[in-house]
Amino acid sequence: MWKKRMLINEKFDFLYTLIWILIWIILLLLFKIFDLHSRILSIGMLIPVTVIPNLITSLRRKNQIKKIECLRVILNVPIEEIRMIAGIGRYDLVDWTWKQSCIPQKKMYLLEDTLEKKYIERYGKAFELEYHEKH
Repeated sequence: MWKKRMLINEKFDFLYTLIWILIWIILLLLFKIFDLHSRILSIGMLIPVTVIPNLITSLRRKNQIKKIECLRVILNVPIEEIRMIAGIGRYDLVDWTWKQSCIPQKKMYLLEDTLEKKYIERYGKAFELEYHEKH
């Protein structure tokens, strides 16, 4: 039987979303207990529920792209190999950018994890984006 395994960064993102949903449920329960619910308040509470998880996801994707690009440069991995690892389609190498590509989030997690493992194999320590951004 095929079993889906979540990568470590995917687990973290899932945990952040789950924590946000739990906070939202607790807030709704508090509003209900203190009889602060109304139609306007209920609609106002629905907006952050949809916006904040999407904001978290978009910020995470932006950081993933930055991390993958930094790892690609440090490890001297050609863009063709990046496309092969991620299993993404063919793009014109002259004009290819991250914004033009449509890479599913699952493949981004896979790509990030694979490059981190290559970095650990080569340098024997975990990759820290903040350290490499400063230098």
